[in-house]
Amino acid sequence: MQDYSKIPSLDRPDFQIRTAGGGEKKLLFEATLQTLPTHSPLVTRWHKLFVVYDVDRQAISQVIITIRGERQE
Repeated sequence: MQDYSKIPSLDRPDFQIRTAGGGEKKLLFEATLQTLPTHSPLVTRWHKLFVVYDVDRQAISQVIITIRGERQE
């Protein structure tokens, strides 16, 4: 973690659509902001950005910035 400096710019995240809610008419978009430095070779972690878009209201209903990880085998 010593090499970690800051979160990258949020100017142009590369969003991918992940799910479309069945009856709720909501879209979930995901973007990986950066791969984080690791303290273990068994784990990879990323800053993730999720945006929930409400189709009926034509508005963003939720924004989530979090860390996700995956164990390497």
